[in-house]
Parts: sequence; C-alpha cells; structure tokens
Amino acid sequence: MGTAPDAGQLITMLLNIINAKRTIEIGVFTGYSLLLTALSIPDDGKIIAIDHNRGTYEIGLPVIKRAGVEHKINFIESDALPVEPFILITVLDKL
Repeated sequence: MGTAPDAGQLITMLLNIINAKRTIEIGVFTGYSLLLTALSIPDDGKIIAIDHNRGTYEIGLPVIKRAGVEHKINFIESDALPVEPFILITVLDKL
C-alpha cells in the first residue's frame, strides 16, 4: 500500500524536527515514503529498508537514483521478523 501525500508531508516534517540521521523502514513497496525519508535526512544519513518483494522496490528505484539518494539506502529483501533482532542489535551498537 502506498503512502498518502499528507502522510508523506507529516513524515518529512517529523524527520526534520528530530534531525533524524538513521531510520528503518519496514515495508517499502515502491519506495515513495522511502524517497521522502532519504530526501529528508542528511547526506551522510542511512536507511535500512526491508521488504519481502524486491520487484516492487525496483519499480521506484529509478526515481530514487534520479534524486541522488540511493547511497543512503541499504535494502534488505526479507520478511521483517527474521531481520528485526539483527537490526536492533546493529542500531543499539551504534548508539
């Protein structure tokens, strides 16, 4: 399911308010909210993006590349639950 434009604006505003540098997105679909997140975080920011279907992510990938934010995204093709403990350990180690 896609993100509504007003929800996308809210995501962008919240990311800017908290000065987010690292995020996790579970359920990427075609990457609309992923793109908004990547555009909202600093150039050295990182996003872990998890989705079980790489095909839908690749639909939006040309737009992400054109926006110049692909380097911020680490896409993991997987169901979220098996990956979640690994991510929490990785994130907590870097805090």
